[in-house]
Amino acid sequence: MPTIIYIILTLLICLIIGYFFGSFSNGILISKKIFNEDVRNYGSHNAGGTNVGRVYGKKYGLLCIILDCLKTIIAVLLCYFLIKYIPVLHNLISEENLVKYGALEDYGFIISALGAIIGHCFPIQYGFKGGKAVSSFGGICLASSWSLSIFGFIVFMVILRLRKKVSLSSMLASSIIALTSFALIFLPPWMMNFNIANASVPLSKIIYSCSLILFSIILIIRHKDNIVRLMKGEEKTVHIFDKKIK
Repeated sequence: MPTIIYIILTLLICLIIGYFFGSFSNGILISKKIFNEDVRNYGSHNAGGTNVGRVYGKKYGLLCIILDCLKTIIAVLLCYFLIKYIPVLHNLISEENLVKYGALEDYGFIISALGAIIGHCFPIQYGFKGGKAVSSFGGICLASSWSLSIFGFIVFMVILRLRKKVSLSSMLASSIIALTSFALIFLPPWMMNFNIANASVPLSKIIYSCSLILFSIILIIRHKDNIVRLMKGEEKTVHIFDKKIK
């Protein structure tokens, strides 16, 4: 069987693994197991951490966000390390092509990340009605770059403090993170985790950054209803930074 077929099959498996983990909708699981109801029947009718927090309280919202980030991290790193440390898979791309095109594990990471986002947004076992990809996007950043994650968290919190809208903060922060990630091409390799997006292959980092732009676009599209409410001035605000009056 030609090498290209093995590569396609490997990446297809990564997509399936990503979707499998991504489709575990923690918001729905929390609402059904703890409250015996479906969170999608309340609030914004979404299964993400923000809606879980609004409906059941900040504690459960934070738990949902952490679990959604974690499932994405597990999916993408599982695919990355399986390819990297199973010789028959790692060697599918020759040393000569490695310099030109990057390592297969980097592409496995990206494809599994795409699968995780699709699974999170459209879980098959829940009628394809899931979250809006914010926690999944965060999980991808946490798994791939500690520096980008810290930067993104600061950007998100600054926008949230100024505008008090989670949806706006999520969309702007993901876009800024995706665009800023191109700077990693010129930064030291230790800015990335586990040498993801191989430092010696600029194309790998370019493809990594382009994938973040794609994920950010998916995130924004998933917020189309929020965008309409933002334009009408009807989007809900949060007040986590407001001082409590004693």
